[in-house]
Amino acid sequence: EAQIADWREMLPWVRGWGADCEVLAPERLRKRLEQEARKIARVYGVREIKKEEDLIAHRSEDEREQSLLTHLHETSELAGRFAAKVGLADVGKIMGLLHDFGKASDLFQGYLRSRQGLISPDEDGYVDAQRGEVDHSTAGAQLIYEKLASRGKEGKILAQFLALAIASHHSGLTDCLKPDGFNDFKRRINKDTGLTHLAESRNKLPEIEEQLDEILAQPIERQFFEKLFKRMKESNDSNMTMPFKHGLLARFLLSCLLEADRLNTADFEHPENETLRNYGKYVSWDVLIQRLEGKFETFARETAQMKTGSRTWEVNQLRARVAQYCLDAANKPKGIYQLTVPTGGGKTLSSLRFALHHAREHAMERVFYIVPYITIIEQNADTVREILETEKERGKIVLEHHSNLTPEKETRRHNLLAENWDAPIVFTTQVQFLEALFGPGTRNARRMHQLANSVIIFDEVQTIPVKTTEMFTTALRFLTHDCGATIVLCTATQPPFDKLDTPYRRLNITPEQHIVPIQGEQELFRKLKRVEVYDERKPGGWSHAEIANLAEQALQENGSVLVVVNTRASARALYQEIKTRKPNAGLYHLSTNMCAAHRRDKLDEITSKLKSGQPVICVSTQLIEAGVDIDFGAVIRALAGLDSITQSAGRCNRHGAREDGGKVWIINPQEETLAHLPEIKIGRDYAQRLLDDFKNDPAAFEHDPIGLQAVSMYYNWYYTAQKDKMKYPVSRSSSVGRDDNLFNLLSTNSLSVTNYRAAHHGNAPEILLKQSFRTANREFRVIDSLTCSVIVPYKDGKQIITELCSAYELGKSGRLLKKAQRYSVNLFENQFKKLHKGGAIHEVQEGAGVFYLDDTYYNDEFGWSDESDSTMETLIV
Repeated sequence: EAQIADWREMLPWVRGWGADCEVLAPERLRKRLEQEARKIARVYGVREIKKEEDLIAHRSEDEREQSLLTHLHETSELAGRFAAKVGLADVGKIMGLLHDFGKASDLFQGYLRSRQGLISPDEDGYVDAQRGEVDHSTAGAQLIYEKLASRGKEGKILAQFLALAIASHHSGLTDCLKPDGFNDFKRRINKDTGLTHLAESRNKLPEIEEQLDEILAQPIERQFFEKLFKRMKESNDSNMTMPFKHGLLARFLLSCLLEADRLNTADFEHPENETLRNYGKYVSWDVLIQRLEGKFETFARETAQMKTGSRTWEVNQLRARVAQYCLDAANKPKGIYQLTVPTGGGKTLSSLRFALHHAREHAMERVFYIVPYITIIEQNADTVREILETEKERGKIVLEHHSNLTPEKETRRHNLLAENWDAPIVFTTQVQFLEALFGPGTRNARRMHQLANSVIIFDEVQTIPVKTTEMFTTALRFLTHDCGATIVLCTATQPPFDKLDTPYRRLNITPEQHIVPIQGEQELFRKLKRVEVYDERKPGGWSHAEIANLAEQALQENGSVLVVVNTRASARALYQEIKTRKPNAGLYHLSTNMCAAHRRDKLDEITSKLKSGQPVICVSTQLIEAGVDIDFGAVIRALAGLDSITQSAGRCNRHGAREDGGKVWIINPQEETLAHLPEIKIGRDYAQRLLDDFKNDPAAFEHDPIGLQAVSMYYNWYYTAQKDKMKYPVSRSSSVGRDDNLFNLLSTNSLSVTNYRAAHHGNAPEILLKQSFRTANREFRVIDSLTCSVIVPYKDGKQIITELCSAYELGKSGRLLKKAQRYSVNLFENQFKKLHKGGAIHEVQEGAGVFYLDDTYYNDEFGWSDESDSTMETLIV
């Protein structure tokens, strides 16, 4: 009873948690004290005493209120901590202090209380507004611009970075110059202060301005200027790359603010988050290294028990050598490294070995594993999880972040950690990585700051879209040089990022930055050669019937065969051709006509049969090429880029267990058209040129048409042919409204500057950042073609469709919609329209924008079709 009395005494001042409280208790204790006070209040019915004039930032569902001062102080502390990773702690603190400065206005306070039902529509002070209609972010931007812009050129530059982040924290970075040249940054800063409530907010929050002035008493604008123009500059930077990197820094600072704001707000609204989040406090690298090294010791014992000199023993010895190279390189300085290893050489665990030891050596925060395809994530993440996590730690160490998580993995903890990549080991996709750097809105940008001081492994890096090449390489230089990250480029087919035509955008990779020494790379490719490649191209090409004959021959000779073609139509037609012959083998089809759950089931079935030695024929598109751990006796590959041919060959005799090796046939199908696949067509044409040269002089390529020499020659031709596409071109029909490229829009934005000059008597805009950030971010897409997602009736997909059709409030069915992603396919616009017009596609509820496919248009053998099942059966028979 005495304790309850004490709590009653405390509750009136618990509400504020201002500067005095911060002196009384450290941050973590203070938060716990507040939670306990509220718990007691709820249990014993004690109400917190509040005054009408109290300024609040947020109000929770259980009617708790977070004071505005508390939110600004706590956000400032967090943002300062995040920005400290790039040496800009004070810059982060300022953003946090001012981001919601405008919430002090009567208008916003009235809006917030009206929205929460504290002010009824017939009371004075009621504000009838929608979310986002009351401007609360411009006031803080105006205040910092006013204080810094008077401090010379250096002050104006820092003022723009800070004001831009503060004004953009609900929208993503805004355009500084619009494509037409309009100075949108100036418009925002010069907005009528009566509408932004600047004077009113200053009046009500004098302590915030006092704290701001304390920080500004230091010459932080001079320190910032030094960072921009001296410390960020590399020897091969140009007047195009420096503005691009400055733009990345602006996005990084926004990321720090977004993370601090969202984290503080969410944890106030849901205090139970504290038990689920990691808050950057992870199992030590020492412990994770011990677990991984235990696995390598197991590999060594297993190899020692094998027959010395056998093919499997040799492959394991070579994998152990790769792992040793990675261990030896781990104590090297931070930077960009290449790990060039043939497929099947053990890159996944070897690169992880480098990453864990390197992270410990340099006190780094986390390890990212970036992959091109979701199938690789699921496979590799499960492998690493089994090694690094104990049963009690499930979900705390290895985080998967992609769109097709299984329901058992997608827990509340997972979703919280995925919001900000809060885990020591993060597996995610190229799409998620690139969108963190260049995507629209705030959700993607929020994660960007976590890449600082991290080891970032790119698996199958050759799959990075060509159009993003120069944005990608410049971003890698920014992350390593300015954010303390280390990059590992992993593949058997290294793209020539260090030999690009534009020296100021290429990566600087010296021989010391090859994790496997150059001589060692060549030796590995010779000794890990597990297949013989047969160039079987012929005039006129191969018909489907002839390819089917070759598949049957390969099956008889090698026990299993994988046929990889370039188009879904070709895969289906060839599958049907082979099926009519009723082969004495399990026959499978794989393509993106099948939903992710369907493909996973088929891959599991195929893998099981291959491991038990059963005969298998699989016809697939290139989705099976990169990173899928599957082992066929033979591969037939339709002519494509040499990197694709090499990756397909990596699915043959993958573990070197076949004493007579594996066989790979390269063919040129006569019934396959690549008119709508220009990059594959370009790759195919240069692969054809290389194979012709190889026939004339095999010795020039070390007698290996898919070896290091061949791949290097191929990529030199391929990237030279694509050089005009590597800046991410956009056309006049885009929202940019002219022919331009995203690299320019995110750099000097020269055409927009020209438009500005034309309207201002030849004068240039007086701002450092001139980028059209929002326009460029909205145009950025990792995957070119716009598609429509449609849920298909495969297994659980049927039940999901039924539940969505009958859902009472579809807007609250987020978890169900998330689950539906594993049971969805992406259709091009013309495909969608054709199926919709034919009655094959329906909306789950009118106006919902969520669609599903009719049962008769989805087949268990090869997925969706634009023909119903009855028509398909007629075609097959």
